[in-house]
Amino acid sequence: MVEMRGGIDDVIVPVGGWWAGGPLTGITADDWQQAFTGLATAHMGLARAVLPRMSGAGAYTIVVGQSAEFPVPGSGLVSMEQTALLMLQRVLAAENPGRRVLALELGPVATRFAPGETGWVTSEQVGAVAIAASTGADVASGTVLLASAADAAAFLAAR
Repeated sequence: MVEMRGGIDDVIVPVGGWWAGGPLTGITADDWQQAFTGLATAHMGLARAVLPRMSGAGAYTIVVGQSAEFPVPGSGLVSMEQTALLMLQRVLAAENPGRRVLALELGPVATRFAPGETGWVTSEQVGAVAIAASTGADVASGTVLLASAADAAAFLAAR
C-alpha cells in the first residue's frame, strides 16, 4: 500500500468483545489474558503496524464502548480494557501530531441480531459516523461520542 498508493488513508479498528465473567476479585489468569492483555496487545500491534504507514489523508479510529467511562459490575475487565484504549488513543494522538487519531465511543448499539431499545444508536449510524469522522478533515483527534441515535444524527448533521 505504501509503495503503490502512498500509504493507508483510513483505518477503523473494532477489535474487542464483551466479557461477563464476574467480579474482579474472582478473575483467573486466563480471564486477564483474554479480556484485557490479549485485546490491548492486539490494538497495540495494529497501531504499530498501521499508523506509521498512514498517508495523513484520513484517520486511525479505535472503536470503544462507554464501559470505558463507567464501571460495569461483573464486567470490570471490559471497563478497564476500554479505558486503556481511550488512553491509547490519547497517547497516539499526542505522539503523532500530524495524524488524526480518534476514539469512536459507543453506547448501546441496535443491530440486526439485537434490535435494542428506542434511541439506541444503530449499526448503520455507527458505520456512517465512522466514515464521516475518518474522512472529515474538520474532525480533530479526540473522542467521538455515540451514546445514542440522537448523538449520531447530530454528528452527521454537522458534517
